[in-house]
Amino acid sequence: MSATSTNTVETDVSFEEYLYYASITREEERIADEEFRQSKGSVSIGHILQNRFSKGSTGRRAPPIIIQDGTIDVTLKAPTQASDDVNRHTSTHREIVRDAEWRDASRAARISSWGTVAYLIVTDVLGPSGAPWSFAQTGFGPGFVLYTVFGALSTYSGWILWRIFVELDSDRFPIRNYADIYFRLFGSSMKHFINIAQAVQLIMVFGFVILINGQAISQMSHGVGGDLKGLCFVVCLLVFALAGCVVGPIRTLQRLGWLANVAVWLNILLIFIT
Repeated sequence: MSATSTNTVETDVSFEEYLYYASITREEERIADEEFRQSKGSVSIGHILQNRFSKGSTGRRAPPIIIQDGTIDVTLKAPTQASDDVNRHTSTHREIVRDAEWRDASRAARISSWGTVAYLIVTDVLGPSGAPWSFAQTGFGPGFVLYTVFGALSTYSGWILWRIFVELDSDRFPIRNYADIYFRLFGSSMKHFINIAQAVQLIMVFGFVILINGQAISQMSHGVGGDLKGLCFVVCLLVFALAGCVVGPIRTLQRLGWLANVAVWLNILLIFIT
């Protein structure tokens, strides 16, 4: 592998190399998960809640992997100087950054747990709030069919993303966004297209969210019957936009689970109230 393969562009990395290093990472994760399950013992509901809302991220480091004679050897001990010399790449760039250091640096940004990610996904689930109106317009039969079909398609899409991630993501070449996936599958031109498309999508989503919540603030300011002299609609939009500017700029997803947890329960409360 050339020295440029460790850069973000990864122009000289073949598709087989992505698959190879991804298989090494999956094996490493499997061994680490087995050790973790054996060490933690029985798990109770209180233990899960305590870990979910505990401060900091304890995490666990997976055992290093040494490649010898084309086979994968997972060792549970710290790498020695000899193993570092064996795994060290012959290029100048890889002599500066060793395999263990590169692996730790690739994992440093992944500090959010699966629970936090689940909270973030559920936060954006707005389907239950609009389900009554949808069923009223389409009828129970067509509405049930549509929800079932789209639910099955969403499940299939999630399965495809999961398969692509486990087959292509590795500690040496981590997948950071959708553009990385399309780059490894279709090339650099598709990567640029996905980046532009996602930028347009985010702009449209932000505009939609600001309009919807600004309208809600405007309706509350006018009162139940609309008799009160409410706020200007532009002011209502600015209120929500400024609030988003305060909460939005985050540096890490580590503690975002708290905010997402509150948003989930607010959505559930809104469903029961309305």
